[in-house]
Amino acid sequence: MAAAAAQDDDPRDTECIVCHELLTIPKILPCGHLLCRHCLLSWLKTPPEAKCPVCRFPILDAQRASQESLDDAVDTFPTHLLVEAIVEAERVLSKQHTCCVCVDVAAVSLCTTCGDMFCQACTTLHKKQSVSKHHNVESLTSLSAASLASRKPTTCSAHVHQLAVAYCPAHAVSVCVLCATTDHRQCAVLKKVETRVEESRVLLTRVAATLKAGEEKLDKAIAEVEENISSLDRQTDAGVSEVEAIRQRLVKAVDARCHQVKEKILSTSSHLRDKMEAGKAVLMKQRARFGNHSRIVQEVERSPQHGLFNDMTSTMEKCVGSLDCSDKLLTSVMVKGKVALTIDPQAVTRIEQELSQIGIVSKEETTQATQVPVLRFHDNHGRRIRLSNNRQTAERTDADTSDGVVMSRDPMIVGSLYEVRVDAINRSMGQSCIGVVTSSPDAFSVPGSAMADNSNTVLCVCNNDTKAFGQRVIRMWSGLKNVVAGTQLGVALDSSRRLHLYVNGKDQGVVTTDTIPDPCHFMFDLFSRCTRVTARPVRQVPELMTP
Repeated sequence: MAAAAAQDDDPRDTECIVCHELLTIPKILPCGHLLCRHCLLSWLKTPPEAKCPVCRFPILDAQRASQESLDDAVDTFPTHLLVEAIVEAERVLSKQHTCCVCVDVAAVSLCTTCGDMFCQACTTLHKKQSVSKHHNVESLTSLSAASLASRKPTTCSAHVHQLAVAYCPAHAVSVCVLCATTDHRQCAVLKKVETRVEESRVLLTRVAATLKAGEEKLDKAIAEVEENISSLDRQTDAGVSEVEAIRQRLVKAVDARCHQVKEKILSTSSHLRDKMEAGKAVLMKQRARFGNHSRIVQEVERSPQHGLFNDMTSTMEKCVGSLDCSDKLLTSVMVKGKVALTIDPQAVTRIEQELSQIGIVSKEETTQATQVPVLRFHDNHGRRIRLSNNRQTAERTDADTSDGVVMSRDPMIVGSLYEVRVDAINRSMGQSCIGVVTSSPDAFSVPGSAMADNSNTVLCVCNNDTKAFGQRVIRMWSGLKNVVAGTQLGVALDSSRRLHLYVNGKDQGVVTTDTIPDPCHFMFDLFSRCTRVTARPVRQVPELMTP
């Protein structure tokens, strides 16, 4: 390995993380970190499957490791030519500064074209000679390793000491005058080195833009995961608080049961949070890979025209092509948690009535508990829905026409009208759907659309010509196709548990003669036309109780 880096160099740029010496043939790992070729080869020999010593990202997959020799596998990793040039420049600058012509005379300048050091007299002579008067001579006091590396001219791929004058796209090499007139005479196109450098700079700009877009996409996904975690924490706190309120009201009679519910909420929350944290960790590591590669591109971009530009452009284009920030990756780690508590007001009423008989709950408290409940939407809803206003307003979050099913938190009570007001509509669409679900929202498998549901028992009214749900053919109401903002839509159960449709407070008749099982929950599908609805106060309808 090479000697230690100078104090004015950043060791993170030129030092190997394994041997802590100057990088020798620095290889770019899939995660964007650098290792010496020798250190990488030694690292890959350590069992079990070796991972990056910095971020623990896999270096070789098992299949590739079994099919290739380690030497061949290591050589397939791209070399960071810019860092290699900086390390070489550091070695040059760390040598004793003596004139290459005079004996024991201190050098004051360095010719970056031929790599020789000169004293003051020889510097003047070097600038006057016809063969070297066009060379770039720099004062040693003004040179750093990075600036020296950036001044390295483009050399011929076959004659490393000859300046390149052209670039051959067919062979992807830079060539001198001799090679251009002999080996590449038959090539269709030869470009000026300066032209190729400018093309490479444009390509690097596109690569940098790709990396930036990927970083922004991952940042957005990470922020969404963090918001999901915060939302989960809020839901957890609200759930625990609500359970605690019930425990205080019903005291010892339901204390044991409430403890079980709290444990379930906390367990579910912990499980979901672990999944979200794991997803965030995956995204953070992927974000780090983009950042590492972006940093390499920025280093190359900041350097003036130098001989490594062409090779580094191709190298980084290949590296960026192997990075992944696809929607498939983001979707695979995205978890949205829902922690919900469903209260059956009829069960609470029965418990309070029983407790009132022995004087634990007063008659006034029992009467208050039997009042008509408030319509609030359940936390288990379609993916495109956002709840607000104490879970009494449901709004579709984007223009997608599916994943808009919302249900009532509490079961429906016979003789009560459950109603929503349409706050906003999408005039380009024309479908609406309202009805009931006959399974608990806690275990309900929310479909993309209630009108295409095959896994749950859903009874609904829509404006299709005909539709069957759960082997039941139900009545359609064409007026749903022309719903406007401000329209009030609702359903209610009569004393025979038949489902009625209400529009703007008026009974439109029985939807189906089938008896709706108990319990059932109000359902509204913001499928396409309606984009936001708000729950109306639940009111009793005495005429529905008439046999």
